[in-house]
Amino acid sequence: MMRSILRVLVLSATAALTAVPAHGAAPTSGNSLSGQRADPRPQKAGKPVEEFQGLGVDRQLGVFAGTVLDINDRPVENVFVDLFIDGELAGSTITEGSGIYEIKAPYDSHGDTTVLLAEASMDGMCRPWDYQAFVFVKRRFAGTLSPTLMDSRTDGALSEVRLLSPTSIQVVFLRYVDADPLCCPSRLTTVRYRVEGRGKGPVVVPVSAKSKSTGG
Repeated sequence: MMRSILRVLVLSATAALTAVPAHGAAPTSGNSLSGQRADPRPQKAGKPVEEFQGLGVDRQLGVFAGTVLDINDRPVENVFVDLFIDGELAGSTITEGSGIYEIKAPYDSHGDTTVLLAEASMDGMCRPWDYQAFVFVKRRFAGTLSPTLMDSRTDGALSEVRLLSPTSIQVVFLRYVDADPLCCPSRLTTVRYRVEGRGKGPVVVPVSAKSKSTGG
């Protein structure tokens, strides 16, 4: 039986996009996080399976499930998990007291690349803290889009993800200097990634980076 493994702190894992529970390590040493249990963020409803089928697209209802654990392998509640498929938000949820999350979304089993965003906490304005973007290729973990966990409105925070093709991902990161107000980073860095097939499985690799000023 294939099991999905997610290691947030170690940043290395294998995964199966099945209903089999996954395990993950969240950036906390406790078994609870502060904040509301209900997800206060705006929700974007994904297209139902019937709508995709009506368009002539063969999509099944996939179940993306797992368990978020801390560094001591204890379940962590109130971790927000966003599922992106082909660059679009397909579903969101929050882990239960047992650390379990489950997202049901239309899923093209013939597709190649999926990006899953997970955050361990948020600020008072519901901006994510301790978040990371995980890349999966045909049910296998390919890597992360940031070398470290990120916080909103800090240098290196991920701002935008675009799947240009099954093997090409473009990501925009916010770049701050000490003089920048939190609302307004002075630069943006766009990084292109390539998904490569290697002996032990797919790997997402940065291939180029370009920075530009946000000024006029």
